[in-house]
Amino acid sequence: MKTSKSKTTKKEDDTNRIYKFTKSTHKITIGRHKHNDIVIPEETTISKIQCTIIWDSDKEKWKILDGIDVNNPSTNGVWYDKINNIYIRVYASQSFEIPDQCIVKIGTSKLKISYN
Repeated sequence: MKTSKSKTTKKEDDTNRIYKFTKSTHKITIGRHKHNDIVIPEETTISKIQCTIIWDSDKEKWKILDGIDVNNPSTNGVWYDKINNIYIRVYASQSFEIPDQCIVKIGTSKLKISYN
């Protein structure tokens, strides 16, 4: 991992969309609405804002949160692969640190998150 703490999110499907963010972004929204930082319009079962990735400056780590914030969760949750295809649900009142090379499952889409 480089000291810049940048994060790359790659949607793992035939389109292979790649998004790059740095810690100065602070907050990244993902969902089906066009105003998100990462838009997944083909996922009709996900929320307008499905999840938010935030930079925790105290811990120097990225975290994932279901929905916009703890008061506005998505309707169907977010799952992330902690180890070897074992998905853990992120509940509205929780946030989790995102490890390098983590897979986040949103609807049927899988996004690979890597630090570079």
